[in-house]
Amino acid sequence: MTSWRKDSKEISQDDSGWNKAQIKQQERLLKNGTAWDCFLFAQRFKEADIPSLQARVVVCGSAWECTQFALRIPDANIGILQKRILEIGTPNEVLLFAMGAANSGLAGLDVPALQAVITQQGTAEECRMFAINIPGADIKALQERVIAVGDSMSCAQFAKTVPGADIKALQTQVLALGGPGCALFAGISDADVGALQARIIADQDSYSCGLLARLGAPGTDIGVLQEVVIRHGSIGECLTFACLVDGADIKALQDRTMKAGTSWDCTLFAQDVPGADKEALIACANAIEAEAKAARDAEDVTPR
Repeated sequence: MTSWRKDSKEISQDDSGWNKAQIKQQERLLKNGTAWDCFLFAQRFKEADIPSLQARVVVCGSAWECTQFALRIPDANIGILQKRILEIGTPNEVLLFAMGAANSGLAGLDVPALQAVITQQGTAEECRMFAINIPGADIKALQERVIAVGDSMSCAQFAKTVPGADIKALQTQVLALGGPGCALFAGISDADVGALQARIIADQDSYSCGLLARLGAPGTDIGVLQEVVIRHGSIGECLTFACLVDGADIKALQDRTMKAGTSWDCTLFAQDVPGADKEALIACANAIEAEAKAARDAEDVTPR
């Protein structure tokens, strides 16, 4: 036995039956029930009036509730629900509906209409997800939207993950924008690693230099990238470079840390970097601490 709550009273019924209480409950839902209650009712009772409950969901439900009804109610009318989702849904809600329907193998998906919402209003990431997950997606149109609104990382991710993407066009945009997308793009087959590396170095972009060096794309110059990190990067970036980049000049990175880092930076470098001169780093850390203590002591005895 199960129960269905109506007007704060529980009405018992047999799971296999369809009684007057359920009929009355459905009538109430069709008159003034919420979309979510209509969905739950349709999901629970096989005898439910699916077309009428769906009509109520379309009238008062959100795009997300329409999506749930479409995906989880076997006799739902996908065309009607899809139309409503296109009318009221955000690009992200439209994307989630399209992905859910495609993954479930539902027939009747209007790919051009759904894609139009994404290409007109969607983010670069929404375009990428649509391109990857929706059969029949127009890769060229989605790519154009990515180039128009995305940053260099978005363009690089599209090129890296979407079959049929125009690598040359996307690389041109990445080079125009600069930034870490240049490093990510260098790992793509047919990428112009030399041009991408040159853009990063010209920008003195220490983060992107470190990322490119860590990715280890063929043709990268670790020495030149490291020089940018040492000259323009943070002490944390120097530590990361030393830890993660094959062929890094540990001594040069260590010297930068000892010259500009805190005692804690020196201690971390000694602990985490294979090949570091631990004795020199610990001595440097101790010296920095002693200097700081002397400064504090001098401040304490200064007449006020």
